[in-house]
Amino acid sequence: MLAALCAGSMAFAWLRFLSPRLYLYFDRQCTMKRFAPPHFATQSPQPQGVSTKTTDSPDDIALCEALSRETRSGVFAHDALVRLQPSYCPMVFDSAPHKDAPLIVQLLRSSVIDGYFIPAALDHATHILREERHATSAARVATSQARITIRILSWLPIAVLAFAFVVQPDIRTQIFSPPMIYCVAFGLLFNFAGRAWSQHLLKKSLHLTESPALELGRHICVSMRAGCSITEACTRSAQCNEVGAAVAKHIENNETLAHSLQPLREGNGAVGVALANTLLQASIDGLPVLTTIHQLSVETRTEHRRLIDSRIQELPVRLTFPTVLLILPSFFLLGVAPFVVAQLHNMSLPFSPAT
Repeated sequence: MLAALCAGSMAFAWLRFLSPRLYLYFDRQCTMKRFAPPHFATQSPQPQGVSTKTTDSPDDIALCEALSRETRSGVFAHDALVRLQPSYCPMVFDSAPHKDAPLIVQLLRSSVIDGYFIPAALDHATHILREERHATSAARVATSQARITIRILSWLPIAVLAFAFVVQPDIRTQIFSPPMIYCVAFGLLFNFAGRAWSQHLLKKSLHLTESPALELGRHICVSMRAGCSITEACTRSAQCNEVGAAVAKHIENNETLAHSLQPLREGNGAVGVALANTLLQASIDGLPVLTTIHQLSVETRTEHRRLIDSRIQELPVRLTFPTVLLILPSFFLLGVAPFVVAQLHNMSLPFSPAT
């Protein structure tokens, strides 16, 4: 008896000693995983024979800041990018447009003038990337409740079934009987289908299709920060997308800016009309470049946030269909039907082989 009391007191003492330290350890791990700033290591020249491979993925914001520092030191754009991130060089310095190029590539292409990166353009590109990351983080926070709800609703019936399998001997003995196996099979099928459908809707709400007008607006803003006029920035937009190519073609044909911006107004929604009006009004009034860039940035940022907010507000309605049609039936088939079938079997009702 005394030995049992000593062992219990020792276990309780160890539990009191270890529990706060374990809590602190896991809190630190979660905090570092979720809130640690992304790491970007600048590749420095290494001696021959030394491997320079790295497993860290490049951070676009840190890359823009490093390129700005290299440019202020007088390094050519190609040399700086080869030193920091050589995988982007074929896409940035190739004259042909790349349809699936990431946002950082489009911004770097717009920041190059006469073989040099313009620091002011890189600073504006960094601002655009920060806004993009902030919008993505806000969307993830807004959809966190939906993700947790779907995860709980999809895993709870499986946990109930596993608990019943361990505790209830009737369910263990009848798990492979025809009524029980049908319930479990269809329940798992509905559960996995509903979870996959819900995750697809969540990913779709976080990854918006880039609007050509938004992409063109960012390109023009960075080009103007690089020192280009409105007409020159629109001419350089040929490498951005099809809308930019149409605008640049009209300008090269010596047409007026109002007529050249007409492709931007057609089929690009409110953001295309606002962008065209801002460029035309700034050209007529002769507004300063910084004022024009600020107006363009506000228009593109507001439209991008509106699209994300509308998609997030539609998400609960979209999640209703997989929840009602698949996840709730799977909860009944996995969490309720096995108990009902087992009880009917014990009562010798039609599910019993004895009848």
